[in-house]
Amino acid sequence: MADNVLAIRDASDLNDRVLAAEGHTAVCFYADWCPDCRRFKPVFARLAEGYDGLLRFAAVDVQRCPELENKYRIGLIPTVLLFAGGRVVRAWEFVEDPAAYHAVFSALGGAKA
Repeated sequence: MADNVLAIRDASDLNDRVLAAEGHTAVCFYADWCPDCRRFKPVFARLAEGYDGLLRFAAVDVQRCPELENKYRIGLIPTVLLFAGGRVVRAWEFVEDPAAYHAVFSALGGAKA
């Protein structure tokens, strides 16, 4: 993923960098072998760039972190989960259209593109 997207390595890393963090974090669950994930990768990177300072962005490779894939019941990839206060507050399964994310992210504290 992009430089401004945190790479989550395991459950402990997710806990420290996402669940225990203040504010909102959008986490993309993906796999390198997945064509849809490869197509979504630049979309997620542009979202991370556009909403930098408003919320954090992270990514979980489900092949490297199957325990997180199971814990959050990821059925389709890419899946984006929005976390706040240590819990999932919104989920998008296989949604590649940036407008779906803009509607929610903009409401978190300001309109960005």
